[in-house]
Amino acid sequence: MDPKPLIARSASRVAELADPLRNYYSDLKIFGSLDGAPTCVTTFSRVSCLVPGREPIDLYATGNLYLFRVDRPGPGQLREPDEHAFRITSRETGFILDPTTFEPLEGLENPVTGQWQETAGIVFEDEWIYTPSGGYSAARPDYFYDKRPDALTRARPHYVLGDDLVTLREAIFHDQGPHQPRGNTLLWRARLAEVLDTGRAAVEASYDWHGTAFAWERAWLGFPTGHPARLVFHAMGRKVLSLERAAPLVTRLVRRYFPERLEV
Repeated sequence: MDPKPLIARSASRVAELADPLRNYYSDLKIFGSLDGAPTCVTTFSRVSCLVPGREPIDLYATGNLYLFRVDRPGPGQLREPDEHAFRITSRETGFILDPTTFEPLEGLENPVTGQWQETAGIVFEDEWIYTPSGGYSAARPDYFYDKRPDALTRARPHYVLGDDLVTLREAIFHDQGPHQPRGNTLLWRARLAEVLDTGRAAVEASYDWHGTAFAWERAWLGFPTGHPARLVFHAMGRKVLSLERAAPLVTRLVRRYFPERLEV
């Protein structure tokens, strides 16, 4: 088979997203909706604990529901005028699951103490200001992420895989601080034709996230501050445009325990 036509087609498609501003709006479209409608992501993850001198521990799994809304920033939330700035409202509700069966857990064995320990749900929300050059938390304006001085000339990393577009977002933090280093890698995968369709405000997409952190940051695990044990996270999920298409296991749990969290 002559690969040249396929290579040429892929190259031309990537070129369509080479414009940084078009690339930026495509990114927003992949994880949110440009018309302000709520979207949701359901994910399942596994969390392993790596303790020096011990076999890796399959600690627990999680089932999570994220609700996103993309709209304009509120008064006083912008550091400086930016016509392309958006506010991302994120709400997370999750549950601790068995790492093998993915059934809900009421508790688990603490890997440090060996004692049985009750588990609790995961409830979190935040607002982020998102701009072509980076962003920051609306609740914590001093917290920056993905700030790039070359943002006006370089599109976010992406590549074409068959008929799909894959976008990459990663960060390895080595700044001064007690929680460093840590790392995050997030992949979104969507249909390229849908992303480039100007008649669509949003698209469905798959979600794949890997992360690391110090185990002592989860105080309930019982590791003393500064202990070298690490947590390794791997989450996979799907972004959909309505709750009816979200993973039933997760939405049933949210409706049972935190029904108010579904109001958007």
